[in-house]
Amino acid sequence: MSAASKYNRISPIYELIDLPLELSFFRKWRKEALSGLSGKVLEIGVGSGRNLKYYSSKAQITGIDNSEGMLEKARKKAREMKNVNLLIMDAEHLEFPDRSFDYVIFNDVFRKIRAKP
Repeated sequence: MSAASKYNRISPIYELIDLPLELSFFRKWRKEALSGLSGKVLEIGVGSGRNLKYYSSKAQITGIDNSEGMLEKARKKAREMKNVNLLIMDAEHLEFPDRSFDYVIFNDVFRKIRAKP
């Protein structure tokens, strides 16, 4: 089963699973790390969009994820935000020209690395 299909399956309950860490640690980190950013920001693995509310309105956010289920959650959070663009995309195959962004954010992103023979 691919990572995208796994996240599609758990997307309805993902935030509930992650809630203890969110309340005890991540919420504070998100505010400190993201609120001062401005310019063009690429967030890789935007997931359910938990970071979105912490960005300044001065930031132009492009969020990508390879799970449509997770992006559905993020789209609900970004509905009123004019500075957010959410796309289905694989981080290993970015479709942006070089130097398109001022900042790249990736948290909670895990990747399997396979050595080539």
